Amino acid sequence: MSKSAIIYGVLGGLAAGAVLGILFAPDKGSVTRRKISDQAGKLTDSLSDLVGNLNVTTEGVKNTGGRTKTERTTSNSYTGSNA
Repeated sequence: MSKSAIIYGVLGGLAAGAVLGILFAPDKGSVTRRKISDQAGKLTDSLSDLVGNLNVTTEGVKNTGGRTKTERTTSNSYTGSNA
């Protein structure tokens, strides 16, 4: 299973849990709407952080040609350059 599928599954589960928790809470409508708005803001922030982290990871992979640190060090030792 890919990392993105796991991340989407976790985020979906968190969102569903938050919505169900709010909907079944015995609060007034105005309080419930405020809670939903707060949770939506938190989810938006979490998704923004996740996208930012994925972009950093993607750029790192692009810059290394998809090779791991060990692979880069090993291939550089044959050419005589330092990593």
